[in-house]
Amino acid sequence: MSKQDSHATVSPPSSESAGWSLRREGVLVLVIVVATLVAYRQAPQFGFLNFDDNSYVTGNAMVRDGLTVRGIVWAFTTGHSANWHPLTWLSHMLDVQLFGMNPRGHHITNLLLHILNTILLYEVLRRMTGYSYRSAIVAALFALHPLHVESVAWVAERKDVLSTFFWMATMLAYHHYTKQPGARRYGIVFILFALGLMAKPMLVTLPCVLLLLDYWPLGRLDREFPTTEASRQQFYWRCLEKLPLIILVVVSSGVTFFVQRAAGAMQSLEMLDPAMRLGNASLAYVLYLVKTVWPGGLAPYYPHPKDLLTAWRVLSSIILLATVFALVSAFMRRWPFLLVGWLWYIGTLVPVIGIVQVGDQALADRYTYIPLIGIFILLVWTVAELTARWKPASLVLSAVGVVWIAVLAALTHHQTQYWRDSEVLFKHTLEVTSEGNIVAYVNLAKAIAQQGRYEEAGRRFVEGLRARPDWLDWYYKQGVDLLQQGKLDQAAHMLWVVTLARPEQANAHISLATVYLMQNRLDESAQHFARAVELQPNDAKAHHSLGLVLERQGKIVEALQQVSEALRLDPNYAIAKQTLARLQSKSRSPEPAGP
Repeated sequence: MSKQDSHATVSPPSSESAGWSLRREGVLVLVIVVATLVAYRQAPQFGFLNFDDNSYVTGNAMVRDGLTVRGIVWAFTTGHSANWHPLTWLSHMLDVQLFGMNPRGHHITNLLLHILNTILLYEVLRRMTGYSYRSAIVAALFALHPLHVESVAWVAERKDVLSTFFWMATMLAYHHYTKQPGARRYGIVFILFALGLMAKPMLVTLPCVLLLLDYWPLGRLDREFPTTEASRQQFYWRCLEKLPLIILVVVSSGVTFFVQRAAGAMQSLEMLDPAMRLGNASLAYVLYLVKTVWPGGLAPYYPHPKDLLTAWRVLSSIILLATVFALVSAFMRRWPFLLVGWLWYIGTLVPVIGIVQVGDQALADRYTYIPLIGIFILLVWTVAELTARWKPASLVLSAVGVVWIAVLAALTHHQTQYWRDSEVLFKHTLEVTSEGNIVAYVNLAKAIAQQGRYEEAGRRFVEGLRARPDWLDWYYKQGVDLLQQGKLDQAAHMLWVVTLARPEQANAHISLATVYLMQNRLDESAQHFARAVELQPNDAKAHHSLGLVLERQGKIVEALQQVSEALRLDPNYAIAKQTLARLQSKSRSPEPAGP
């Protein structure tokens, strides 16, 4: 790895050397782009998923209408999907406008944005550091690491690749500003950052990253900070310089907090107490690093590993993180990229590390899309500096690096295959995650049901809900609430699942039978009321309800038997007495059939 002429070079390069440098950079970029296209070549052939793609595209009426005035207004005023990201909505609408509901075009947009982000990352690092090869390796790792498949192959994660485009563009504009500071150039930085926040609020950490870049490689902060008064003053002014960007962060964070809280996306302290959140955060930082080196067992959803949050695991994670921080701090003046890379990783994960828990996942591959850049910088620059004075070692490690990138590209190609459709994805998810992954079970069951394989879908639902009885209780409550709201189709689905998972729960059978009765599905209603009577033979209301269904089926004799039993169990059951009189009239029976 050889260093290019730095920005401080006195003599300008000759036209011949400049031409060679330009061609070399073009070749580097072309190789990375081609490798990325090969690794992701299957993605455009994939369809939409039933996991968030329905909320963002296929089941979203506003998006399906394409770019309309009504849709644009909605994009800037909605908190749909527990986020305020109008540019993401507009990008989906534009895809529909251009490609309709053909998933191919939507996948191609994601892939093109990922490639564009890779090129911008290379250009930002090359311009800031003066190193072409090192920047190219970082860009290649970013482009081809399997942890980033989720952000690229999942249409609903458009917000990742789109917001990162504005992240990279903001850094490029910031570098332009630092060369000749001025209001106009700063204004471009401000606008690009604002656009990025409107694509995904995770960009709130970007001002801090810009401050890190001031330290290295831009050299706008004294390496002696914080030991001298001059360095502290310089740091103060660099922070003050970021104040307009920080105001945007405060506004975006406030809007995001309000929207996610209103949508009920935030987990309460009762669900996950502070100690558990902090423990999971420390463990997640380490797990992301492990997956960076060994990217196996990747999935779109990881259940919260409450059983893994043992004291020794959490303590070990904290000790490891503290040790790395101590090491990078010890060498920061000699190799400032160590501190910058490490704090980039730690800092950019803060919004999604789980201290403020949104959803109940433990971690997510998509969260590493920007943070891993810091680790890649740390690794590449460290290896390059260690081998800079010994050419044989440099050549060997360069070869190892090329092999590693090739392996990552192959793993990315393999991982991309799992995103072909919902059934393939969630079968794989169940294979590589814990048994309690209810999200995978439910989405797999939905995918199977959409193909008309209802019995198999029911079995999958049952497997998942038995593994997570807390979700089963929620399903029952949700089904009853939907019944009371008159949303009968949704209520029927929720309650049907509960009766499959808990066939002994009489209340679930009664509620489901009530839904079927309201839908005039009399045979199914009678079946579930009869099951409830078997389970609770002393329930007068269940007997009476079964009698009503039998009456509507024209089975008057059987109906009389059930209503008579209801009155035997509860002689004061007024409604049952009225039903009995009506049934007796229909049967023309001269003798009373009840007490």
